[in-house]
Amino acid sequence: MKTILYVEDDKINALVISKFLENEYHVLLARNQEEALQTIHSNTIDLYILDISLGNEDEDGVDLMNKIKVLPQEKGKNFIALTAHALKEDQEKYLQSGFDAYLSKPINRNLLLDTVARFL
Repeated sequence: MKTILYVEDDKINALVISKFLENEYHVLLARNQEEALQTIHSNTIDLYILDISLGNEDEDGVDLMNKIKVLPQEKGKNFIALTAHALKEDQEKYLQSGFDAYLSKPINRNLLLDTVARFL
């Protein structure tokens, strides 16, 4: 079973997305950058889903993605931005920053599953 790391500071969003994915994928959750980086070091991750706003102005999903991408074992992995930043220019911004896909909240379950399947 493929493993997804979902980084989300909101407990309700984390629970909902996990429920959407748990029948087909092994989902690991992290609430912030520190937890995410610890999880990466002790697990093999196949795909990353990152919230953009992680509850701390100094660290966001873009920063975390950039930290992960430089890790040798994570080269070539895919990243999905899942965010409440839902304007068209937000989508362009996050795709240009290096995400492979962009999904806005509230998320449609089928769209999420289709997007994840595209990368796994």
